[in-house]
Amino acid sequence: MLIEIENVSKTFGEQSVLRDISFSVPKGSFTILVGPSGCGKSTLLRMIAGIEEPSGGTISIAGRVVNDVEPKHRDIAMVFQNYALYPHLTVAQNMGFSLTMRGVPKAEIAEAVAKAAEILGLTNLLQRKPSELSGGQRQRVAMGRAIVREPVAFLFDEPLSNLDAQLRGQMRAEIRALHRRLGATSIYVTHDQVEAMTMADQIVVMRGGRVEQIGAPLDLYDRPANSFVASFIGSPGMNLLRVRVGEDRRALDFGAGRTWQLNGIAPAVAGQTVLLGIRPQHLLLSTNPDDPEVVVESVEQLGAEQSIIALADDQRLSIVLRDRRPIAPGDRLRLTLEAEGVHLFDLDSGIRLRAEAVAA
Repeated sequence: MLIEIENVSKTFGEQSVLRDISFSVPKGSFTILVGPSGCGKSTLLRMIAGIEEPSGGTISIAGRVVNDVEPKHRDIAMVFQNYALYPHLTVAQNMGFSLTMRGVPKAEIAEAVAKAAEILGLTNLLQRKPSELSGGQRQRVAMGRAIVREPVAFLFDEPLSNLDAQLRGQMRAEIRALHRRLGATSIYVTHDQVEAMTMADQIVVMRGGRVEQIGAPLDLYDRPANSFVASFIGSPGMNLLRVRVGEDRRALDFGAGRTWQLNGIAPAVAGQTVLLGIRPQHLLLSTNPDDPEVVVESVEQLGAEQSIIALADDQRLSIVLRDRRPIAPGDRLRLTLEAEGVHLFDLDSGIRLRAEAVAA
C-alpha cells in the first residue's frame, strides 16, 4: 500500500471533525473520498498533504510515517479547487514554479514543462497568463504544475466544482485518462457521487467525520452497508420506504393497504417494520389491480427516460421509466418492484439486514 491512514482523528478545540479514520490506498489506484459538505473529507486530504496535523493516529506514505514531516518533503502534489495560479506568471512559469523554487536548472524545467504541456494539450498556451485562459484550461495548468514534480501521489481537492456541468464531464474523463497514462496514485475529494462512481477504483464514503463504507463503485451501489450509503450512492439515490413485513414473510406493507408481494422473506424480519431500499430503476409500472397505487407529484423528461416523483401518503418515491408514455402530475400509477433490486435495512440503525433477508 502506498498510503496508510490508521485511526486518524482531528479536533478543533472541542469540536471533533474526524473520528478514528482508517483505510489504505494501493499504489497506482484512484481513491475518492466522497460525502456531504462538512463530513471531513477535505480536512483529511489536507492532513495527508501536511497542511493540517492529525490530533491522533498515523499517516504513512511509502512506508514512512509522515505526521511530523513538512509538506514539501512528503513527495506529494495537490491540485486545489481554486487552481491557485499566480496571475502575474505565464502558464509555463506557473507549471515550473515548484522546480524553480528547488533550484532545478532551467533546461530541466523547460523539458519537464514541455512534456507536461504536451500531455495536457497546453503547448500552444505556455506564454499566456491565467486571465487569458478558460476555467478548464486553468485546471489543466494546475494539474500540469503537479505533474512536473513527478510526485508519488496526487491529491485533488474538489478540482471540478468551479466548472459548468458539460466541462465537468469532459474534465472527469481527462483526469481519469491522465491517471491511467501516468500510472500515478491519486486521492480525490468530491461531494459529487457521480464523479465518485465514474472515476474511482476505490470509494471511501464519509459522513459526520466517520467512514461509512469503503469499496469499489459497483460494490457500494449493489450492496450498500447502510441506508445512508444506499441513498447517497446512485443518481437518483435509492428509495427508502418504511414497510411492515407480513407474518407470512411474503408481504411488504407500506401503508393504507399498499402491499407488495415477494417470494419469501427470512424469518428474522417477519412481523417487523424495516426500511425497504429500492432503486428508481427497479420500480416498474403494473396493470395488476392488486399492486399498490401512488400519485404522481412531478415529471421530468430526460429524453431516453422519465424521472418521476410520486407520493404514497407521506412517503415519496423516485421512479425512472425508460419510455416516453404520457404521464402528468396528478396521475395515479400502479407499481410493482423487481425482487432482485430489494434491500432491507434496520429501521433504527439503518444497517443493512443480512443478505438472506430477501429470497429471490
